[in-house]
Amino acid sequence: MRLGEWGREWIYPEVMRRDLDPGLLMWDIHQRLHTEALPAKRTVIQFDLRNFPQSLPRTSRAMKRWWLVLEKPDVQLCLTDPGFEVDMVVKADLYALTRIWMGELNIKDAQRKGDIALLGPPALIRSFPAWLKLSVFAK
Repeated sequence: MRLGEWGREWIYPEVMRRDLDPGLLMWDIHQRLHTEALPAKRTVIQFDLRNFPQSLPRTSRAMKRWWLVLEKPDVQLCLTDPGFEVDMVVKADLYALTRIWMGELNIKDAQRKGDIALLGPPALIRSFPAWLKLSVFAK
């Protein structure tokens, strides 16, 4: 934790764009959700990520679509379609979603700028931000 805190403070701002990692980001998000705030019924969230840096390995650039299957209190992360109906879609710029996760940008501002779009029933869209605990290293 101490090394991560040091890195967040001293290294993170300079290396973030070139070190974006969709797999690590999505793994971290799936590990840190407020499970008590999740919907009572199974909910599937599809993430469509865009604007990957060319510096990322080809395998990472292929990780553009992810699914979270939320079955309170469990959360599953899938890189292939889990076969359930999608309840909400999150269309996001990878950099913006990473900044949201790190506590540097709020979802409303990212939506206004067009960096993230939440598509689905209004109740899910309203509750989605409350599900995110954010990174342990968030500001």
